[in-house]
Amino acid sequence: MIKQLACIAVFLVVTAPVETVHNARIYVAPGKYGNYYHLCFRLTPDNCELTVPISERMPKYGGSNEYEFVEGGQFEVFIRKKSFPIPVADYRHNFIILRMPWTSGTDTNATRFIAEKRKVFDRIQKMKLTKKGAVDVSVELLTEYISIKKNKPLMLELEEPNVWFRTAYGRYIDYLGPLKREDCPVSTHPIESMRNRKTITSP
Repeated sequence: MIKQLACIAVFLVVTAPVETVHNARIYVAPGKYGNYYHLCFRLTPDNCELTVPISERMPKYGGSNEYEFVEGGQFEVFIRKKSFPIPVADYRHNFIILRMPWTSGTDTNATRFIAEKRKVFDRIQKMKLTKKGAVDVSVELLTEYISIKKNKPLMLELEEPNVWFRTAYGRYIDYLGPLKREDCPVSTHPIESMRNRKTITSP
């Protein structure tokens, strides 16, 4: 279960604004190049697939219609467009592609971070094979793939059928809200930034 967390110091509480968009709770976090939009989505045996028709895949993957767990912890899940709370302007496809980003093998904690991603993939795969249960995941909407139709109240639309698992510094982040201290380098953590007299926001 994904938990909403906040990073708390003695005199500082860092929180992320919450917006309700199309009946989904969206956590808005300011970043260096714009806002990050995060939400919790429940994958079920009926609303997602690991294998889809070739016509539903993006051209860069060629003729393969299945994307397995690969080097760097990457994998994909195909969410039925009608099941996702944010509408998509692309009507050519019936699925939204949920992608797990790559973790560099040179990262200090790469082995552990990739193993954590493997556990997420295995849970989703088991759910699909058994047709039982559900898997809650944290999803990030990238600004380059969304359009803001309205600011108050917030209304979003996906310009392309692409969303991502939430990650930071090579690690899958399985919760919403500000990053915990252990999930980001000391020099970039909001609480540590106060000590360094810098303003640094977390992804």
